[in-house]
Amino acid sequence: MTVIRLDDEESGNAKAALDLADEQVMEMLAALTRAKDRIFAEEDVSDAEVRQRLASVQKSIQHVFDERKRFDELRKKHAGIVHDYAIDFDWARDEIGRRLDRLRVAKDAGGVPGEPV
Repeated sequence: MTVIRLDDEESGNAKAALDLADEQVMEMLAALTRAKDRIFAEEDVSDAEVRQRLASVQKSIQHVFDERKRFDELRKKHAGIVHDYAIDFDWARDEIGRRLDRLRVAKDAGGVPGEPV
């Protein structure tokens, strides 16, 4: 049976969109990391305000990761992929048909060899 990997399904516009989304996610994460570094570098800010700002940045970072995960899940769902694999149902249908044809031929030939009559 043929199994379609996620990487085999991506082509053309879908791959370009995914690459663009990946690039934007990385840019957002880099910007949020720089913001976090600036918060740590500030000297005249109270501890409470630092904690508040860091919590806000961490929440934003988590949101970016959640959106990326949601995008991946939608892409997989659209491609019919479960647990990173999709079954090629056309191939499976053809293979079942071939096997049924062989059984019909064997039946018309007087039976399946090795099977009791």
